[in-house]
Amino acid sequence: MNSILLLAASAVLSFLLLPLLARLLGLFALAVEHEEAVLVTRFGKLAAVITQPGWHWLPDRILPWVGVRRASLQRDFRHFRDVHINSISGTTMLVDLWLELRITDAKRALYDVADWDRSLQNLVQHAAISILGSREFQQILTDRVEIGELLKRDIGAETARW
Repeated sequence: MNSILLLAASAVLSFLLLPLLARLLGLFALAVEHEEAVLVTRFGKLAAVITQPGWHWLPDRILPWVGVRRASLQRDFRHFRDVHINSISGTTMLVDLWLELRITDAKRALYDVADWDRSLQNLVQHAAISILGSREFQQILTDRVEIGELLKRDIGAETARW
């Protein structure tokens, strides 16, 4: 009878300790997904950039001076609606812009610019206004491919820095 009681007690204890052990394991482990970068900071300085998918051990993750920031490296898009643009002759247009993007360097995207999403929006609006504002309305309607390439070149050169 004593061995059955001991077996039952150990089974109950193991079932109670299993979730606690899994939670403790989760505190020290870091899961990195496919096409994701994890930036680890210590005392506010970048210590590591992890891009390899899988579980990584980070024993000091629970310490208050260690920070973890995630950045998606997947293809993404932004849709800028109703950008007000005046053509060279003064015709006011509302333009919708569709932009596909991918972060190639998570460190530069998160640290070299304060808010890359807002900066990207401002850059796209400025490029569209400067390129489309120097053309006639009819020219804008007929030269879509050329305007798209000009916008792509202008935005790509500027965003390469961050």
